[in-house]
Amino acid sequence: MATLTPTETYIALVQGASGAAPAPRPLDRRTLHASYCSHRDSTGEVVFDPIYFGVLWADGNRARIDDCLATKRGLGVDAIQLCVQGGYGSYFGGRTFDFRSHPSQYGDLCTYMRDAGFVPIILVATADGGTHKEIYDGTMQRVLEATAHLAKDAWYCAGYEQNLDRGGAYSARQQHDAALLMRQVCGPEAYLMLWLQPMRCTMAAYWGSNKDHKPTAPDWNPIDFRWVTSASNPAEGAWIEADDPAGGGEQEAWYIEGGLELDGLWYQTDHGSNGPSYAAPGGTPGLDSFGQPRYFDRLIEICDRFLAPGTPMPGADGFIDSSGYRHTGVCPSHSAPDWFHQSRTRGRPTLIVGETVPYEYTRDQCCDEAVSECTRALDSLGITSHGCWRA
Repeated sequence: MATLTPTETYIALVQGASGAAPAPRPLDRRTLHASYCSHRDSTGEVVFDPIYFGVLWADGNRARIDDCLATKRGLGVDAIQLCVQGGYGSYFGGRTFDFRSHPSQYGDLCTYMRDAGFVPIILVATADGGTHKEIYDGTMQRVLEATAHLAKDAWYCAGYEQNLDRGGAYSARQQHDAALLMRQVCGPEAYLMLWLQPMRCTMAAYWGSNKDHKPTAPDWNPIDFRWVTSASNPAEGAWIEADDPAGGGEQEAWYIEGGLELDGLWYQTDHGSNGPSYAAPGGTPGLDSFGQPRYFDRLIEICDRFLAPGTPMPGADGFIDSSGYRHTGVCPSHSAPDWFHQSRTRGRPTLIVGETVPYEYTRDQCCDEAVSECTRALDSLGITSHGCWRA
């Protein structure tokens, strides 16, 4: 039997896609299927979940909410991302909403989604600049208290793209503190999620490796930095936040303080030609010099760190990474460290590939076939929990 190239495989999968609605499946928070900015409602509007439902809930427009929920059910979607406040440029006519002064209103929205048969993904803050204060001034706690009755049904997250070292709002210490607060208020049944900037997978801070260029924190979140060197090679070093609980240790951050409370990583791929989006049916995502999807390189590395050894990864079989390694089709797909071989009280965190296509999809630069193909590609890497899922 002839072996297809990665490009031929992508095209074959797209051409073989079925339009049939997927069969219902048991609701499981560990294998959620969300569709964050990766489908449209019955009017043709892109459904940017947290903004879309927040604005409609504030308007009292239950009819349109229910119509969109029917669309999601037809797509096989079983989880919905929600946020306590927001707005996104010109999306939805530039409309915004803010339930922080009335968190019970947000709690009602999250409950409505649970009662409608969906897993609520509850963002208790945005992690926009300056919102780190909400971890400490009672704002985040009040939002958690208004939603804590959903602990056994929901995921909780402290905000979008949180890490300060790439433009988020929270330092490593603040991310840990937010996780500890979520656990304190919501208790052991709650599932806690970490969402970081593209391609990041740990709360540990990293601000660069040029010893002569000390980083500068934003004025609204002034923090101190220190230079650390590698134990194995003193010539190598990095700038980290002085109060990073993990001291810059990527794996270590999952085994201390707030990291131990986390149940999942909402992983975000890169954008543009380094991501999985493409604009027209029959196309492909950005490909490397071997004809392979560029976003696979980092994603396979993440899978090897997070997935249980022995997990089938047929999509990785034969992949040649940027170091020249050829991967196998079983995790770990080459001699990579399993970050979670040591026991954790809450077990191995779930790897949720959460954001893949939204940046392009909201700008009409990504077709539905690309979303479906990305879903199948992730399945082939052993991913069972999706943020931009489409059958």
